[in-house]
Amino acid sequence: MNILLVIAFTLAVYGVFKINNIKLLEMAEDIIQSTIRDSKSIQALIVSTSLTEKRKGVFSNVQQIFDETRLILSVTNRSGLFPTLCLASVGLLFVGLAIGGITNNPFLALVLSGGLSLIPFWFVKLSENNYQNELNDELETALSIITTSYIRNNNISKAIEENLHHINPPVQGIFETFLVETKYISSSIPDALLRLSTRINNTIFEEWCLELIACQDNRNLKHTLPDIVGKFGNVRMVNGTLGVDIYEPLRELLITSGILLCFPVMIYMLNADWFYVLTNVWIGKFTMACQVLVVFIGINAGIRITKPITYERQ
Repeated sequence: MNILLVIAFTLAVYGVFKINNIKLLEMAEDIIQSTIRDSKSIQALIVSTSLTEKRKGVFSNVQQIFDETRLILSVTNRSGLFPTLCLASVGLLFVGLAIGGITNNPFLALVLSGGLSLIPFWFVKLSENNYQNELNDELETALSIITTSYIRNNNISKAIEENLHHINPPVQGIFETFLVETKYISSSIPDALLRLSTRINNTIFEEWCLELIACQDNRNLKHTLPDIVGKFGNVRMVNGTLGVDIYEPLRELLITSGILLCFPVMIYMLNADWFYVLTNVWIGKFTMACQVLVVFIGINAGIRITKPITYERQ
């Protein structure tokens, strides 16, 4: 009976949207645009999504997940995918409510609706790791060829301009901005380099820019630039050595969570009366909801700490 009610409700909602010619994707885009805050700077679009500000509360954590997802999609040129992710999240939310309704467990419905709705954003968060590795590779290539040219001609603007066509997005965009600033806005190279260092949240890149600023007063310091660029290779080597080990905690967490979710089946096989209490008595229903909640909290924490090795300056 509960399944029929869920199907009837779903068809009724679909019919209302169909009759009124309401397009879900367009509606989602309008809602998202109305909730987006002030336009992001170039630094915010390039910056890593590991936000350092500590936020408290469930709603703040959810808002942080949305902000991180939007930034990841922005820097990977997939901003148009965000409304689709939101629709998928809403769809999974209703799936969680439906499962809770079918099992006549309101606690489980609440937990499942919240946990399942985060799955699309978790996938995007995991894709950030690949993006960070690709960004480091592109930065290593760009800084290497620019450094070689700068050591030869002692002119950073000329070094960037003659190698700009070898650089790929998103790194290409920040160097194009640097050239525009030095040509048409201000001729102060140190100030332009200081602004350049803030456009990518990368410690090695920032150190390279600051060393370039020092080179404007002492040209002999330019020979230290290749050593700084070489740190990208060290980071790549460490990540290559660790490889799958980076994802080992998350994999073990998923295996443990799977075992935990099989707990009701094991209870049923051991004692049918216990299974009846677990699925029909309020205390049992609450216990199942807490069990699923622990799984979602663990997976969310595991995804947040799963990230590639980065260089940290002491």
